[in-house]
Amino acid sequence: MKTFFRKNKEYLSLMERSNKRKDILLLIMSGILLGISFPPFPFPFTLLMFIALIPYFYVIEKRTSLAKINRATYLTFFVFSVITLYWVGSWQKQTDPFLMIAGGVLLFFNPLLFLIPSTLLYMSRKIFPRNITLFLFPLFWVTYEYLYMITDLHFPWLILGHGLAKFTVFIQAADTIGAVGLSIVVLLINIFLYKAIVSFRKKRNKSVYHFSAGLIIFTIFIIYGFYRLSTFKISTKTIRVGVVQPNLNPWNKWTTNNLSKLTVKYLTLSKKAVEKGAKLIVWPETAYPVFLFDGNYENTVDSIYSFIQENNVYLLTGMPDVRFYMNKSKMPPHAVKSVNGNYYYTTYNAILLLSPNTRLLQRYAKMKLVPFGERVPFVNQLSFLGSLFKWGVGLSGWNVGRDTVN
Repeated sequence: MKTFFRKNKEYLSLMERSNKRKDILLLIMSGILLGISFPPFPFPFTLLMFIALIPYFYVIEKRTSLAKINRATYLTFFVFSVITLYWVGSWQKQTDPFLMIAGGVLLFFNPLLFLIPSTLLYMSRKIFPRNITLFLFPLFWVTYEYLYMITDLHFPWLILGHGLAKFTVFIQAADTIGAVGLSIVVLLINIFLYKAIVSFRKKRNKSVYHFSAGLIIFTIFIIYGFYRLSTFKISTKTIRVGVVQPNLNPWNKWTTNNLSKLTVKYLTLSKKAVEKGAKLIVWPETAYPVFLFDGNYENTVDSIYSFIQENNVYLLTGMPDVRFYMNKSKMPPHAVKSVNGNYYYTTYNAILLLSPNTRLLQRYAKMKLVPFGERVPFVNQLSFLGSLFKWGVGLSGWNVGRDTVN
Protein backbone atom coordinates (compact mmCIF):
# COMPACT_ATOMS: atom_id res chain seq x y z
CA MET A 1 0.00 0.00 0.00
CA LYS A 2 2.82 2.43 0.89
CA THR A 3 4.52 1.67 -2.41
CA PHE A 4 1.30 2.45 -4.30
CA PHE A 5 0.96 5.92 -2.76
CA ARG A 6 4.61 6.71 -3.32
CA LYS A 7 4.29 5.88 -6.99
CA ASN A 8 1.24 8.11 -7.45
CA LYS A 9 2.35 11.02 -5.29
CA GLU A 10 3.58 14.05 -7.22
CA TYR A 11 7.04 14.94 -5.95
CA LEU A 12 8.11 18.50 -6.74
CA SER A 13 11.64 19.81 -6.94
CA LEU A 14 12.65 22.94 -5.06
CA MET A 15 12.33 24.92 -8.30
CA GLU A 16 8.88 23.51 -9.01
CA ARG A 17 7.69 24.29 -5.49
CA SER A 18 9.02 27.82 -5.82
CA ASN A 19 7.23 28.28 -9.16
CA LYS A 20 4.02 26.90 -7.68
CA ARG A 21 4.14 29.43 -4.84
CA LYS A 22 4.80 32.22 -7.34
CA ASP A 23 1.81 31.12 -9.42
CA ILE A 24 -0.44 31.14 -6.35
CA LEU A 25 0.73 34.65 -5.47
CA LEU A 26 0.10 35.81 -9.05
CA LEU A 27 -3.43 34.36 -9.02
CA ILE A 28 -4.20 36.01 -5.68
CA MET A 29 -2.76 39.27 -7.01
CA SER A 30 -5.08 39.10 -10.01
CA GLY A 31 -8.10 38.57 -7.78
CA ILE A 32 -7.13 41.49 -5.54
CA LEU A 33 -6.44 43.87 -8.43
CA LEU A 34 -9.74 43.00 -10.10
CA GLY A 35 -11.66 43.22 -6.83
CA ILE A 36 -10.42 46.67 -5.87
CA SER A 37 -11.07 47.99 -9.39
CA PHE A 38 -14.81 47.63 -8.74
CA PRO A 39 -16.97 50.10 -6.81
CA PRO A 40 -17.09 51.19 -4.04
CA PHE A 41 -13.33 51.67 -4.49
CA PRO A 42 -12.93 55.15 -6.02
CA PHE A 43 -11.35 56.17 -9.28
CA PRO A 44 -8.43 55.79 -10.17
CA PHE A 45 -8.59 52.26 -8.70
CA THR A 46 -10.85 51.51 -11.70
CA LEU A 47 -7.81 51.69 -13.97
CA LEU A 48 -6.45 48.54 -12.35
CA MET A 49 -9.10 46.59 -14.26
CA PHE A 50 -7.09 47.07 -17.45
CA ILE A 51 -4.09 45.18 -16.01
CA ALA A 52 -5.75 42.98 -13.35
CA LEU A 53 -5.94 39.82 -15.46
CA ILE A 54 -2.34 39.88 -16.67
CA PRO A 55 -1.02 37.73 -13.76
CA TYR A 56 -3.94 35.33 -14.27
CA PHE A 57 -3.17 34.97 -17.98
CA TYR A 58 0.51 34.38 -17.16
CA VAL A 59 -0.42 31.37 -15.03
CA ILE A 60 -3.14 29.74 -17.15
CA GLU A 61 -1.14 30.07 -20.34
CA LYS A 62 1.46 27.76 -18.80
CA ARG A 63 -1.07 25.15 -17.71
CA THR A 64 -2.10 22.38 -20.05
CA SER A 65 -4.75 20.36 -18.21
CA LEU A 66 -8.36 21.45 -17.63
CA ALA A 67 -8.14 20.66 -13.91
CA LYS A 68 -5.10 22.89 -13.42
CA ILE A 69 -6.57 25.75 -15.45
CA ASN A 70 -9.84 25.61 -13.51
CA ARG A 71 -8.11 25.38 -10.13
CA ALA A 72 -6.17 28.53 -10.99
CA THR A 73 -9.36 30.22 -12.19
CA TYR A 74 -11.27 29.31 -9.04
CA LEU A 75 -8.57 30.73 -6.78
CA THR A 76 -8.38 34.05 -8.62
CA PHE A 77 -12.11 34.60 -8.68
CA PHE A 78 -12.64 33.37 -5.14
CA VAL A 79 -10.40 36.23 -4.02
CA PHE A 80 -12.32 38.56 -6.36
CA SER A 81 -15.64 37.35 -4.90
CA VAL A 82 -14.49 37.85 -1.31
CA ILE A 83 -13.65 41.49 -2.06
CA THR A 84 -16.81 42.27 -4.04
CA LEU A 85 -19.41 40.07 -2.32
CA TYR A 86 -18.38 39.93 1.34
CA TRP A 87 -21.21 42.34 2.24
CA VAL A 88 -23.98 39.89 1.29
CA GLY A 89 -23.48 37.90 4.50
CA SER A 90 -23.47 41.07 6.65
CA TRP A 91 -20.96 39.58 9.10
CA GLN A 92 -22.13 41.24 12.30
CA LYS A 93 -23.06 40.01 15.76
CA GLN A 94 -26.80 40.56 15.25
CA THR A 95 -26.93 39.17 11.72
CA ASP A 96 -29.45 36.43 11.08
CA PRO A 97 -27.45 33.16 10.85
CA PHE A 98 -29.33 32.13 7.70
CA LEU A 99 -28.17 35.33 5.99
CA MET A 100 -24.56 34.60 6.96
CA ILE A 101 -24.90 31.04 5.65
CA ALA A 102 -26.34 32.39 2.39
CA GLY A 103 -23.51 34.92 2.11
CA GLY A 104 -20.93 32.19 2.71
CA VAL A 105 -22.50 29.92 0.10
CA LEU A 106 -22.40 32.76 -2.43
CA LEU A 107 -18.70 33.40 -1.80
CA PHE A 108 -17.83 29.80 -2.62
CA PHE A 109 -20.42 29.34 -5.38
CA ASN A 110 -19.81 32.51 -7.42
CA PRO A 111 -16.23 31.58 -8.50
CA LEU A 112 -17.58 28.40 -10.10
CA LEU A 113 -19.27 30.50 -12.79
CA PHE A 114 -15.87 31.74 -13.99
CA LEU A 115 -14.99 28.17 -14.91
CA ILE A 116 -17.20 28.62 -17.98
CA PRO A 117 -14.73 30.85 -19.90
CA SER A 118 -11.68 28.95 -18.62
CA THR A 119 -13.19 25.63 -19.74
CA LEU A 120 -14.06 27.07 -23.15
CA LEU A 121 -10.49 28.38 -23.43
CA TYR A 122 -9.12 24.90 -22.76
CA MET A 123 -11.46 23.37 -25.35
CA SER A 124 -10.49 25.98 -27.95
CA ARG A 125 -6.87 24.87 -27.67
CA LYS A 126 -7.94 21.52 -29.12
CA ILE A 127 -9.29 23.26 -32.22
CA PHE A 128 -7.32 26.46 -32.86
CA PRO A 129 -3.59 27.30 -32.88
CA ARG A 130 -2.34 28.02 -29.37
CA ASN A 131 -1.08 31.50 -30.28
CA ILE A 132 -4.60 32.80 -31.04
CA THR A 133 -6.75 31.05 -28.43
CA LEU A 134 -6.22 33.74 -25.80
CA PHE A 135 -7.69 36.30 -28.20
CA LEU A 136 -10.87 34.20 -28.19
CA PHE A 137 -11.08 34.48 -24.40
CA PRO A 138 -13.21 37.69 -24.49
CA LEU A 139 -15.88 35.78 -26.44
CA PHE A 140 -15.83 32.97 -23.88
CA TRP A 141 -15.99 35.53 -21.07
CA VAL A 142 -19.06 37.33 -22.43
CA THR A 143 -20.71 33.94 -22.86
CA TYR A 144 -20.41 33.59 -19.09
CA GLU A 145 -21.61 37.18 -18.54
CA TYR A 146 -24.63 36.66 -20.77
CA LEU A 147 -25.60 33.49 -18.93
CA TYR A 148 -24.98 35.35 -15.67
CA MET A 149 -27.56 37.96 -16.67
CA ILE A 150 -30.38 35.78 -18.01
CA THR A 151 -30.44 32.76 -15.71
CA ASP A 152 -31.66 32.45 -12.11
CA LEU A 153 -28.08 33.21 -11.07
CA HIS A 154 -28.39 36.75 -12.39
CA PHE A 155 -25.93 39.03 -10.63
CA PRO A 156 -25.06 41.43 -13.47
CA TRP A 157 -23.44 44.20 -11.44
CA LEU A 158 -20.27 42.08 -11.28
CA ILE A 159 -19.70 42.04 -15.03
CA LEU A 160 -16.58 43.94 -16.08
CA GLY A 161 -18.49 46.63 -17.99
CA HIS A 162 -20.46 47.59 -14.90
CA GLY A 163 -17.28 47.69 -12.84
CA LEU A 164 -16.20 50.71 -14.91
CA ALA A 165 -19.05 52.82 -13.49
CA LYS A 166 -16.70 55.39 -11.94
CA PHE A 167 -14.69 55.83 -15.17
CA THR A 168 -17.20 58.22 -16.72
CA VAL A 169 -15.23 59.10 -19.84
CA PHE A 170 -14.50 55.52 -20.84
CA ILE A 171 -18.03 54.14 -20.40
CA GLN A 172 -19.64 56.56 -22.87
CA ALA A 173 -19.20 53.93 -25.58
CA ALA A 174 -21.81 51.83 -23.78
CA ASP A 175 -24.40 53.79 -25.76
CA THR A 176 -23.20 51.78 -28.77
CA ILE A 177 -21.70 48.50 -27.55
CA GLY A 178 -23.39 48.12 -24.15
CA ALA A 179 -21.86 46.95 -20.89
CA VAL A 180 -20.93 43.56 -22.35
CA GLY A 181 -19.08 45.30 -25.17
CA LEU A 182 -17.08 47.22 -22.57
CA SER A 183 -16.19 43.89 -20.96
CA ILE A 184 -14.73 42.71 -24.28
CA VAL A 185 -12.68 45.89 -24.57
CA VAL A 186 -11.28 45.51 -21.03
CA LEU A 187 -10.29 41.91 -21.75
CA LEU A 188 -8.65 42.78 -25.08
CA ILE A 189 -6.54 45.49 -23.43
CA ASN A 190 -5.47 43.02 -20.73
CA ILE A 191 -4.56 40.45 -23.40
CA PHE A 192 -2.55 42.89 -25.53
CA LEU A 193 -0.63 44.13 -22.48
CA TYR A 194 0.03 40.55 -21.38
CA LYS A 195 1.28 39.66 -24.85
CA ALA A 196 3.47 42.77 -24.85
CA ILE A 197 5.09 41.78 -21.53
CA VAL A 198 5.68 38.18 -22.66
CA SER A 199 7.18 39.33 -25.98
CA PHE A 200 9.41 41.85 -24.20
CA ARG A 201 10.73 39.20 -21.80
CA LYS A 202 11.48 36.98 -24.77
CA LYS A 203 13.09 39.95 -26.56
CA ARG A 204 10.69 39.84 -29.47
CA ASN A 205 9.80 42.89 -31.58
CA LYS A 206 6.10 42.08 -31.28
CA SER A 207 6.00 43.66 -27.81
CA VAL A 208 5.78 47.13 -29.37
CA TYR A 209 2.88 46.10 -31.61
CA HIS A 210 0.95 44.48 -28.78
CA PHE A 211 1.45 47.41 -26.43
CA SER A 212 0.51 49.87 -29.18
CA ALA A 213 -2.66 47.90 -29.97
CA GLY A 214 -3.77 48.04 -26.31
CA LEU A 215 -2.94 51.74 -26.06
CA ILE A 216 -4.78 52.58 -29.31
CA ILE A 217 -7.94 50.79 -28.15
CA PHE A 218 -7.83 52.61 -24.81
CA THR A 219 -7.22 55.98 -26.50
CA ILE A 220 -10.06 55.56 -28.99
CA PHE A 221 -12.54 55.00 -26.17
CA ILE A 222 -11.21 57.98 -24.22
CA ILE A 223 -11.53 60.26 -27.26
CA TYR A 224 -15.06 59.05 -27.95
CA GLY A 225 -15.95 59.57 -24.29
CA PHE A 226 -14.76 63.19 -24.29
CA TYR A 227 -16.69 63.77 -27.51
CA ARG A 228 -19.93 62.37 -26.06
CA LEU A 229 -19.59 64.34 -22.82
CA SER A 230 -18.83 67.59 -24.64
CA THR A 231 -21.81 67.26 -26.99
CA PHE A 232 -24.35 66.00 -24.45
CA LYS A 233 -26.99 68.59 -23.59
CA ILE A 234 -28.10 68.61 -19.98
CA SER A 235 -31.75 69.43 -19.39
CA THR A 236 -32.45 72.80 -17.79
CA LYS A 237 -35.34 71.30 -15.82
CA THR A 238 -34.48 70.71 -12.18
CA ILE A 239 -36.17 69.25 -9.13
CA ARG A 240 -34.95 69.35 -5.54
CA VAL A 241 -34.76 65.86 -4.03
CA GLY A 242 -34.55 65.07 -0.33
CA VAL A 243 -32.76 61.80 0.50
CA VAL A 244 -33.67 60.35 3.90
CA GLN A 245 -31.33 57.78 5.46
CA PRO A 246 -31.88 57.47 9.23
CA ASN A 247 -29.00 56.38 11.41
CA LEU A 248 -30.55 53.08 12.49
CA ASN A 249 -29.29 49.73 13.65
CA PRO A 250 -30.45 47.70 10.64
CA TRP A 251 -31.28 44.68 12.77
CA ASN A 252 -33.38 46.62 15.26
CA LYS A 253 -35.45 47.80 12.30
CA TRP A 254 -36.63 44.26 11.61
CA THR A 255 -38.82 44.19 14.72
CA THR A 256 -42.41 45.18 13.96
CA ASN A 257 -42.94 46.88 17.33
CA ASN A 258 -40.80 49.80 16.15
CA LEU A 259 -43.14 50.90 13.34
CA SER A 260 -44.42 54.05 15.05
CA LYS A 261 -40.94 55.20 16.09
CA LEU A 262 -39.64 54.42 12.60
CA THR A 263 -42.44 56.45 11.00
CA VAL A 264 -41.80 59.45 13.26
CA LYS A 265 -38.11 59.37 12.37
CA TYR A 266 -38.78 59.15 8.61
CA LEU A 267 -41.36 61.94 8.65
CA THR A 268 -39.25 64.21 10.88
CA LEU A 269 -36.28 63.95 8.52
CA SER A 270 -38.57 64.30 5.50
CA LYS A 271 -40.03 67.51 6.95
CA LYS A 272 -36.54 68.99 7.19
CA ALA A 273 -36.02 68.17 3.51
CA VAL A 274 -39.35 69.78 2.58
CA GLU A 275 -38.37 72.93 4.45
CA LYS A 276 -35.31 73.11 2.22
CA GLY A 277 -37.47 72.95 -0.90
CA ALA A 278 -37.58 69.23 -1.69
CA LYS A 279 -40.42 68.16 -3.99
CA LEU A 280 -39.47 64.49 -4.07
CA ILE A 281 -38.54 62.55 -0.93
CA VAL A 282 -36.53 59.34 -1.24
CA TRP A 283 -36.54 56.75 1.56
CA PRO A 284 -34.16 53.74 1.69
CA GLU A 285 -34.57 50.18 0.44
CA THR A 286 -36.99 48.11 2.56
CA ALA A 287 -37.81 51.24 4.58
CA TYR A 288 -40.28 49.20 6.65
CA PRO A 289 -39.85 45.61 7.86
CA VAL A 290 -43.43 44.68 6.94
CA PHE A 291 -45.74 44.54 3.94
CA LEU A 292 -47.08 48.00 4.75
CA PHE A 293 -49.78 47.99 2.10
CA ASP A 294 -51.29 44.56 2.81
CA GLY A 295 -54.20 46.15 4.69
CA ASN A 296 -52.95 45.57 8.24
CA TYR A 297 -51.16 48.87 8.85
CA GLU A 298 -53.75 51.50 7.96
CA ASN A 299 -52.71 53.95 10.71
CA THR A 300 -49.13 54.07 9.47
CA VAL A 301 -50.23 54.37 5.84
CA ASP A 302 -52.64 57.19 6.76
CA SER A 303 -49.91 59.16 8.56
CA ILE A 304 -47.61 58.88 5.53
CA TYR A 305 -50.30 59.99 3.08
CA SER A 306 -51.28 62.86 5.38
CA PHE A 307 -47.69 64.10 5.29
CA ILE A 308 -47.55 63.80 1.50
CA GLN A 309 -50.84 65.62 1.06
CA GLU A 310 -50.09 68.42 3.51
CA ASN A 311 -46.69 69.14 1.98
CA ASN A 312 -47.60 68.39 -1.66
CA VAL A 313 -44.58 66.16 -2.18
CA TYR A 314 -43.96 62.78 -3.79
CA LEU A 315 -42.42 59.90 -1.87
CA LEU A 316 -40.23 57.26 -3.54
CA THR A 317 -39.41 54.43 -1.18
CA GLY A 318 -38.10 50.92 -1.10
CA MET A 319 -40.61 48.56 0.47
CA PRO A 320 -41.45 44.87 0.85
CA ASP A 321 -44.49 44.51 -1.39
CA VAL A 322 -47.12 41.78 -1.58
CA ARG A 323 -49.70 41.18 -4.31
CA PHE A 324 -52.81 39.06 -3.80
CA TYR A 325 -54.61 37.09 -6.52
CA MET A 326 -58.09 35.65 -6.23
CA ASN A 327 -58.30 34.68 -9.89
CA LYS A 328 -55.82 31.97 -10.93
CA SER A 329 -56.01 33.01 -14.57
CA LYS A 330 -54.56 36.46 -13.76
CA MET A 331 -51.77 35.49 -11.38
CA PRO A 332 -48.07 35.16 -12.39
CA PRO A 333 -46.64 31.65 -12.84
CA HIS A 334 -44.76 31.53 -9.53
CA ALA A 335 -47.47 32.80 -7.17
CA VAL A 336 -47.69 30.93 -3.86
CA LYS A 337 -50.88 29.42 -2.50
CA SER A 338 -51.95 30.78 0.90
CA VAL A 339 -52.14 28.49 3.93
CA ASN A 340 -55.91 28.52 3.98
CA GLY A 341 -56.04 28.10 0.21
CA ASN A 342 -58.39 31.02 -0.43
CA TYR A 343 -55.95 33.07 -2.49
CA TYR A 344 -52.50 33.21 -4.07
CA TYR A 345 -49.80 35.81 -3.47
CA THR A 346 -46.35 37.03 -4.56
CA THR A 347 -43.79 39.06 -2.61
CA TYR A 348 -41.27 41.50 -4.00
CA ASN A 349 -38.39 43.73 -3.01
CA ALA A 350 -40.01 46.78 -4.53
CA ILE A 351 -39.91 50.52 -5.09
CA LEU A 352 -43.16 52.39 -4.54
CA LEU A 353 -44.09 55.91 -5.60
CA LEU A 354 -46.68 57.61 -3.39
CA SER A 355 -48.30 60.75 -4.81
CA PRO A 356 -50.40 63.56 -3.33
CA ASN A 357 -54.12 63.69 -4.19
CA THR A 358 -54.30 59.97 -4.94
CA ARG A 359 -53.68 56.65 -3.23
CA LEU A 360 -52.91 54.88 -6.47
CA LEU A 361 -49.47 53.32 -6.01
CA GLN A 362 -46.89 53.07 -8.77
CA ARG A 363 -44.76 49.97 -8.26
CA TYR A 364 -41.52 48.54 -9.54
CA ALA A 365 -40.56 45.01 -8.47
CA LYS A 366 -36.83 44.29 -8.43
CA MET A 367 -35.90 41.96 -11.28
CA LYS A 368 -32.22 41.25 -10.51
CA LEU A 369 -32.12 39.77 -7.02
CA VAL A 370 -28.96 39.01 -5.04
CA PRO A 371 -28.42 35.22 -5.24
CA PHE A 372 -28.99 33.55 -1.85
CA GLY A 373 -29.35 36.93 -0.11
CA GLU A 374 -32.63 37.94 -1.76
CA ARG A 375 -33.54 34.83 -3.67
CA VAL A 376 -32.26 31.27 -3.72
CA PRO A 377 -31.31 30.32 -7.31
CA PHE A 378 -33.53 27.70 -8.94
CA VAL A 379 -35.89 27.63 -5.94
CA ASN A 380 -38.85 27.20 -8.30
CA GLN A 381 -37.33 24.02 -9.66
CA LEU A 382 -35.89 22.80 -6.31
CA SER A 383 -38.40 24.04 -3.76
CA PHE A 384 -36.62 22.49 -0.76
CA LEU A 385 -33.85 25.07 -1.17
CA GLY A 386 -36.26 27.78 -0.05
CA SER A 387 -36.53 26.29 3.42
CA LEU A 388 -32.75 26.11 3.78
CA PHE A 389 -32.18 29.83 3.20
CA LYS A 390 -34.98 31.94 4.64
CA TRP A 391 -34.93 34.95 6.90
CA GLY A 392 -36.74 38.25 7.51
CA VAL A 393 -39.89 39.28 5.65
CA GLY A 394 -39.55 36.74 2.87
CA LEU A 395 -35.94 37.70 2.21
CA SER A 396 -34.13 35.02 0.23
CA GLY A 397 -37.55 34.12 -1.13
CA TRP A 398 -38.61 37.23 -3.05
CA ASN A 399 -40.35 36.75 -6.36
CA VAL A 400 -38.61 38.09 -9.45
CA GLY A 401 -40.20 41.25 -10.82
CA ARG A 402 -41.96 40.59 -14.11
CA ASP A 403 -42.64 44.14 -15.21
CA THR A 404 -40.98 47.54 -15.45
CA VAL A 405 -43.51 49.64 -13.58
CA ASN A 406 -47.23 49.50 -12.90
